[in-house]
Amino acid sequence: MTSFLKPLIRSVVILLWMGFSHFAFAQTSPARASSLDSNAVLFEIRIGQYVLTDSLNAFQFGPKIFLPLGEMSSLMTIAIRAYPEEGAGRGFVRGESTPFSLNTVNRTVTIGDKTSSFDAADILRQDDDIYVESKLLASWLLVDFEVNLNSLAVQLAPREPLPLQARLARESKLGGLEGRTRPEELDYPRRDNPYRFIATPAIDQTISLGAQRGNGVHTNNASYTTYLRGDLAGLQASAFLSDSNQSNARQHRFTVGRSDPQGELLGPLRARSFALGNVSVPGFANISRSSDFGNGFSFGNVPLDRSTRFASQTLQGDLPPGWDVELYLNNALLGYQQSRGDGRYSFNDLALVYGANDFRLVFHGPQGQVRVERKNYLLDETLNEPGSFYYNLASNRDTAGLQRVAGSAELGLSKFLTGTLGVVNLEGLNRIRQNYTSVGLHGFAGSALLTGNLTQQANGGSLSDLSARTRLGGISVGWNHLQLKDFTSELFPVSTDPVRTRDRLRFDGLLSPGPIGDFPFTLEFQQDRLKSGAKVLDVRALLSASVGAATVSNLIHVSRNQGVGAVDGAFQVSGNVGRFRVGAQAGYLIQPKAQLSALAVSADHALAAGYLLNISSGYTFQDSVFRLTSSLNKSFGGYAVALTAGVTSRREFTVGVQIFTSVARDPRRSQWMLDAVPGAQSGAISARVFVDRNGNGVMDEGEEPVRNVGFLVNSSNHPVRTDASGIAYVGHLLGNRNTDVSVNSATVEDPQLVSSLRGVRVTPRPGNVSQIDFPLVLTGEIDGTVYLVSSGRKRGVGNVLIELVDSSGKVVAQTRSGSDGFYVLVEVQPGSYSLRIGEEQLIELKLTYAGPTRISMSPRGEFVNGQDFSLQR
Repeated sequence: MTSFLKPLIRSVVILLWMGFSHFAFAQTSPARASSLDSNAVLFEIRIGQYVLTDSLNAFQFGPKIFLPLGEMSSLMTIAIRAYPEEGAGRGFVRGESTPFSLNTVNRTVTIGDKTSSFDAADILRQDDDIYVESKLLASWLLVDFEVNLNSLAVQLAPREPLPLQARLARESKLGGLEGRTRPEELDYPRRDNPYRFIATPAIDQTISLGAQRGNGVHTNNASYTTYLRGDLAGLQASAFLSDSNQSNARQHRFTVGRSDPQGELLGPLRARSFALGNVSVPGFANISRSSDFGNGFSFGNVPLDRSTRFASQTLQGDLPPGWDVELYLNNALLGYQQSRGDGRYSFNDLALVYGANDFRLVFHGPQGQVRVERKNYLLDETLNEPGSFYYNLASNRDTAGLQRVAGSAELGLSKFLTGTLGVVNLEGLNRIRQNYTSVGLHGFAGSALLTGNLTQQANGGSLSDLSARTRLGGISVGWNHLQLKDFTSELFPVSTDPVRTRDRLRFDGLLSPGPIGDFPFTLEFQQDRLKSGAKVLDVRALLSASVGAATVSNLIHVSRNQGVGAVDGAFQVSGNVGRFRVGAQAGYLIQPKAQLSALAVSADHALAAGYLLNISSGYTFQDSVFRLTSSLNKSFGGYAVALTAGVTSRREFTVGVQIFTSVARDPRRSQWMLDAVPGAQSGAISARVFVDRNGNGVMDEGEEPVRNVGFLVNSSNHPVRTDASGIAYVGHLLGNRNTDVSVNSATVEDPQLVSSLRGVRVTPRPGNVSQIDFPLVLTGEIDGTVYLVSSGRKRGVGNVLIELVDSSGKVVAQTRSGSDGFYVLVEVQPGSYSLRIGEEQLIELKLTYAGPTRISMSPRGEFVNGQDFSLQR
């Protein structure tokens, strides 16, 4: 058997095993994701400083962005509702004087008394909404959309004031929104997501075949990569397998563990996460870098959304073949990585600035897929709560057999002071271990964050670290001073002329030249004083800018050591230029000799019928070789295919084909879900909606499912709808993070049906599908009249507050009587209630009445009439 066939056969075996798992549970039929999924993107919607939502579903086709008419109108409090099943939209743009009517069948829109037509290519009808090209939608709603494809954010710029703006202004004045820039977290009850002893995993599978010819060399290539995530032995398991017919190409890793935002793991340890197998050890300031992955363990109770360590963060994760990832910090383009042999990306030990640190990881797939992960870390006047205790311990052994151990602990001493302790053990290439102990304090003085650490090396060396961070105007400023005495580590290796002191000064902020836009910048100065008295200067300056729909970034690095200087730099471009998505990186030298050191350019162009053409070129200066590659990519919904070809200046030619699919199993329907977008890293929910006739919350025999119902995920519309069985597969949910899910009431056709659950909070796991039922109950109405009795006569009285109180004493609904005294309470769910007049109003007006009335609402949806009240002075 040839080496060419071995990896191919292994990949086929994996797929057969997956099929065996399928038959082991039940007979199934495959379900493909929509072919539009590869064009789906999630946008953050902002107006001024406020984030209205950070996960609005939209679609991208080349330079065109399609935004949902109904959801955008709802976010902006514009009274327009979309009816996708009719292909229509109706409502008012700003008020009843400007009615709005959309008809996608005859391609007309009427605003006020003017009717116009539009191009059918600018409308995309989906089950959940009607998606409209952003410029066309802006002309309809009188709101300009400043779309940034790099940050995946949309800034609203209303041409006329929105009702939303007036409300935000009022709430801000009252302090309701002061300092809050992100949506509030909903207070939904938690739904457990129990671990299983064994479950069918979610799988991301890539198979690549190719051939190379040229210079007398003829080779055939075959390779595969497989990501698996799922439950195993009551734990969350993940595995990566990769192999090819090239020598020493096989890689694999396996990890099991758990993550829990509530911190209820490992009994009395109250851990939030633990892992066994292939893990990374976080770096430690001035001692070690964040490690590559190796066999070991890690556990701790540090909040999952907090930085890896104080004032720095490492971002790591899976990156399938053909994908790339860009890293942004506060809109500045910091870095770019392509998929590599170990199937991961890693941005290690990123320094945090004082204030907000908004990281965005923007992933681009070979078929034009775009996925974004946002991670926010706030470094300001917020330390650990007094008495709080956080810890973390990790150890691994790398491929060279070298072990490292790192542990840290933090104790909140007061509102403004936190104590820290760290221990590190590193094994060097000479098999000699070095031990380090560090103690420190973090605290505030005025508006400045002050840090002091003392690190002791086991051989007697020491390092003291003082730093201060604050904001001056709109600029974050950081200062750091190190004093070393016979101290060595990974970051300060053994030297004949070691560093004795290091001073660092850093500035981060925005240059705002006016209408051109903002320019995020970082400027850092570092000076080392060596044992000999020599000085080493290092200066880095990073400047980014948005030019149209693209972001450009340039880094200049200046170094000077004992009179000898060098200047180099790196230039990056990413974004849309016309109809192309362009990415370019160039490395260059200025001093001692001006020259290019690296160059790579790629461009994507969307073709007809959903095809994507990619052309990439690069020049490696070490071997003076120019490379040109092209690929034709197509997503078929459930899987994706890429055909590739390449040529080099050495007359080497390559051709190949790559096939990708992501597979997960919906356990409720015993159905495989195929997708062209990776899904093994994310969680999913199998949601079922039904009419609960007896109100017991369980789908009993004879209770019918409800189709075409949508859902809100973290307050944002999710594009899926329930099928004829009342079931929907809600996928691509962020793993190990609290997620709020509720029925989108606007998608329930019967206005008398409402969900008996306001919503649920669940923690999805990568590779796991949670099953959640959403019972709909028939609601009823209560009406009556409020009378004022005076001198033996009674008349209807308006503006009286009527309250409906449940058995726990909570007010669940309220209304006010009309001018004739009539009132009505709608959407009253089954249960026992008290109906009463607002007590504070009675006291204020010095009125009395006979007292509350008991009301019992059955699950059949009743109309309780004639619940009258007579008020007397």
